[in-house]
Amino acid sequence: MQTRLKEFAKLYDVIKNERNKIVNLIQTSTQISAEMREKIKILANEMEILRTAVSQKERLVMAIMCMWLFCVIKPTMMTANVDRDRLSSIRLTKPQNL
Repeated sequence: MQTRLKEFAKLYDVIKNERNKIVNLIQTSTQISAEMREKIKILANEMEILRTAVSQKERLVMAIMCMWLFCVIKPTMMTANVDRDRLSSIRLTKPQNL
């Protein structure tokens, strides 16, 4: 009877130790999981901030490109208008031979 009790006590201790190991693993994995969820939230917020910054910079680039095109095209258009006006004035002042 005593030997059986000792065997059960040993089995109880082994099972208790295994249970404690598993409980510790569950607690550790739960903590790591919570930390990962928090990191994911932070990274998602950072991604949104970066998207907003990219959007703002794209709008700025588009505005600068429009201004640059205006600065390049406007003088060209003005030159074309002046040339057209000169040509018209030359035609008007030139005597027509009939």
